[in-house]
Amino acid sequence: METTIILMLLFILTIWIVPIPLGIKKAKQKGFSPHWMWFGIFPLYGLLVFLILCFVPKMKKCANCGEKNKLYAKTCQRCNNAFEESTIIEYKPETKKHRIIKITSIIVAVFVFSIMMIVLLDGTFKNSEIYKMALETLNNNAQAQMILNKEIKSSGSVTGSISTSGSSGNADFSFSVTGSTRKVKVYVIGIKEFDKWRLMKLYIQDKELIKIIDE
Repeated sequence: METTIILMLLFILTIWIVPIPLGIKKAKQKGFSPHWMWFGIFPLYGLLVFLILCFVPKMKKCANCGEKNKLYAKTCQRCNNAFEESTIIEYKPETKKHRIIKITSIIVAVFVFSIMMIVLLDGTFKNSEIYKMALETLNNNAQAQMILNKEIKSSGSVTGSISTSGSSGNADFSFSVTGSTRKVKVYVIGIKEFDKWRLMKLYIQDKELIKIIDE
């Protein structure tokens, strides 16, 4: 378990931190402000900005007013300053194939980004103390064992929220579990006081809502 957590943390740090210097370099190459990479403060946002920078067209900066212009522009769109011939690249209209590739790449990047966010959030939930406490309680509860008739295991992703502030916090989430007989939904409400979690409500949704804990 500890090895899995360490590997997950290393993976998170890699996809969180590595894209920031890469994005700064790419922004400078494309003529954009490297300050866009401030989004990298938030997990995975730096990766998303870096991917976007990979697909946006390169720009050139007007020496007179600082406005960014297309590489094929002959004059600045803001101040009409004429660019040197050496900086002007022949305009090539974007082909339908290139446009499809660009749009597909952006959609795939956003999709991968979303999946990674879901996986990371789900991993955070499943490594939380209150989640493990709920699963352990189900495995030690006679009523839950009667319903599922086997070691109860987590199945699928967790939805809801867990928030902490210092030694206190609140949890309100749900997840699915499976046993030998079927799959059911579990609802959990917990509270953290003096750095210790406590289950307040724990219900199983079978044919009806079954109370396991309700303080």
